[in-house]
Amino acid sequence: MFKDNSVGKKIAGSVLFAFGLIFCFLLVKNAAKDFPIWIFGRQTTGVVEKKWYELVGENNAGELSFNYFLSYKFTTPNGKALSGSTTLSAQEWMDHEESGEVDIIYASFNPSINRVDDSRFRPLLACSYIPFILIVWFSLVWGWNIISEEFGRVNPLPKEQVS
Repeated sequence: MFKDNSVGKKIAGSVLFAFGLIFCFLLVKNAAKDFPIWIFGRQTTGVVEKKWYELVGENNAGELSFNYFLSYKFTTPNGKALSGSTTLSAQEWMDHEESGEVDIIYASFNPSINRVDDSRFRPLLACSYIPFILIVWFSLVWGWNIISEEFGRVNPLPKEQVS
């Protein structure tokens, strides 16, 4: 399919490498939110400010599907009041009442990184990073190998024919 020193290989390598960079950025962005909570997280109790749901759609059988939301506020030990909102499953959403209590987990050095306590899912969430790390590694390594091979290759000048 691809010939030696082909434009197609250069494009494929560049696309693969760019894909790896984009996934690497997303991986770092999400890890910056998750790992501070997992490692330095503190738990507190907050108050449910508001609950709501939004219609997502209807399937062919006439069944409706919804997204469920909850907003909360809490106070850090140093007295700073913060708020946040999250999506929940239907069961979790039904377990909370407006003006009721909700467990919040936040990063101790930056309380603005917070969410409803999901520590029971921590092992599952940590394992979910493994496929993304592998995709990033594969994309960056193979993209770079293809690019460096194609752009690093020196083509000899055509020989002049002597008559």
